[in-house]
Amino acid sequence: MQWGRRIFGHGHRADLSFMKMAWSTAFHRYGPLLLEYKVYQSADPGQCFLFLHGYGQDFHCYNPLYKSLAEQNATFISIHLPFHGESRMEAELLNPTVWIESVRLILEKEGCSRVHGIAFSMGAKFLLVAAQNLPQVFSQITLLAPDGLVKNPWYHFATSSGFGRVCLRTGLFLFPGLKFFFRCLVYLKWVRPGMMRFALSELRDRQGREKLLSVWLGFREIWPAMQLLRSVLLAHAIPMQVFLGRYDSILPLYRYKKLMKREEWIKWYVLETGHAGLVEKYASGF
Repeated sequence: MQWGRRIFGHGHRADLSFMKMAWSTAFHRYGPLLLEYKVYQSADPGQCFLFLHGYGQDFHCYNPLYKSLAEQNATFISIHLPFHGESRMEAELLNPTVWIESVRLILEKEGCSRVHGIAFSMGAKFLLVAAQNLPQVFSQITLLAPDGLVKNPWYHFATSSGFGRVCLRTGLFLFPGLKFFFRCLVYLKWVRPGMMRFALSELRDRQGREKLLSVWLGFREIWPAMQLLRSVLLAHAIPMQVFLGRYDSILPLYRYKKLMKREEWIKWYVLETGHAGLVEKYASGF
């Protein structure tokens, strides 16, 4: 693996209009964490954007948004989370301090003193932990179908105790039994069918199951403290807007209902789309 920066090449997935943007690739190591990230700078860069993708994705998930924002004079930094792209973690558990310091150093290296942070799904909890601890570098926060504001009860069970983690490991590697368990949960209406289909598609092979195990257990300490987050963002006058999909079966709208009423300082938007279409819907101006 070559460290440092290299020009984004034809080996990556992208459409032709996207390839015209002058992207480069860089690596940053801090402790056990090696992060790959992509950088785009316009001819006269002004505002900086920090992008964090969702589970199983890479920086391409924001292609529609890059195109609409590229008309502005801007710098884009899109970080691949551990176990995605070429980002690696040489530890079973990611220490939040390691993540926070990695973000700070990457932004410093790229000359971004203030950024508009944009995150989708799983990337949201990483962005919120960074903003909670580095408020001085954030000008605005935009979250799309965010993980990190409300906790999935199944995720909480599977990661918060030793018993839950044993159940997760056992279930993932007794896959026929896991499929039967999912069907029972759907029958009891404890899990939506769309969530079951997503889970089974991600877990269909051993590599996918090992990745989910590493992500769920390795990132379990990456979670913002809501009261602290609120006080920090309000104290630094950092606006936050959250976009949810009305038909999202992965992070369903009903889970946010109480939070939407309680956290009125956040600007909430509900778009007519599901989980996968949220980035494109937001990029189109909804």
